[in-house]
Amino acid sequence: MVSVAMDAVGERLVSRVERLRALEQALLKAGDRGVRPAELAQRLGVRRQTIYRDLQALADTDVPVWNPARGRWAVRQEQYVGTVRLSIHEAVALFFAARLLARMADEHNPHAISALEKLALRFPEPVREQAMRAAPLLERRPRNREFVQALECLTLGWIERRKVRVLYRSARGRQRHPYVLHPYFLEPTAPGMAVYVLAYEESYFRQFVTLKLERMSQATLLDERFPERDFDPVAALQSAWGIMWSSSPVTVRLRFSPTVSRRVRESQWHLSQQMEEKPDGSCILTLRIGHTLEVLPWIRSWGRDCEVLEPPELRSQLAEEYEAAARLYRTAATADSVSGLRPSSGRHPRL
Repeated sequence: MVSVAMDAVGERLVSRVERLRALEQALLKAGDRGVRPAELAQRLGVRRQTIYRDLQALADTDVPVWNPARGRWAVRQEQYVGTVRLSIHEAVALFFAARLLARMADEHNPHAISALEKLALRFPEPVREQAMRAAPLLERRPRNREFVQALECLTLGWIERRKVRVLYRSARGRQRHPYVLHPYFLEPTAPGMAVYVLAYEESYFRQFVTLKLERMSQATLLDERFPERDFDPVAALQSAWGIMWSSSPVTVRLRFSPTVSRRVRESQWHLSQQMEEKPDGSCILTLRIGHTLEVLPWIRSWGRDCEVLEPPELRSQLAEEYEAAARLYRTAATADSVSGLRPSSGRHPRL
């Protein structure tokens, strides 16, 4: 009899847990308008008094339920963070992403710090202690209140489909211009250590633009919502080397010397890449990317082991840059010899 009674209690507990989860999902699906307790009671097959008790139970477990309109209940989307159960391997995968953020970010981001600490608590020792030491890396970054404000406003605008007003100064501009953005996507980029928003700008450009958050100030989340448009930001970014995308990608062909060919062939540099191995040990990498500007630093990093085959304008640009650099270094070497300084042999110590 005791076993039967315990089984009944267990069933009731499971039933209530399942009902609370179903209630939470129903509130989320209702959006900002909310849903009436009577409707929830009918949907879940319980009395209205039970729904009121369950709403309080959700609030006690930090689900931000509220009453936005008379007789209706909803979840505050800007405060809601769902519970996600992760395996240890899934947590490590997210920790890798957070570690990359900690290494590439050049702004103080309190939300990234908090996320790192919460992920670290998911691990057993000694991994937990090592993971917890990653958060202070972000603490040392310069504090930029306007960056954090822009990030928060654009995040809520993206989630709630609300317009965001910002003042924006371009990389070479001196004045700040007011823009009204419809944020469709936020994208971090490692090469530039920055965060960008892909948005429709309604007041000046009247088209989709890519803007850097670090150049924004006085961001304000507006009450007005923006309409959906036929734009897939994830698909658009597939052509980008970093953040610059285009509906008409450029073909870039690069020849890598036998010295670095194996290293080049080890990695998937871009979704569009095609690799061709040559008999002499070199390889040719073909890319279809949105713009050549972002790939330039990567090409330069290979030095003389990378030759641009096409497009011809990119090849000419790099040739001019290398000629100017050669003149610069020849001038510097001459100045050093006149002053009595001996140039370095350029040899690396044996490792």
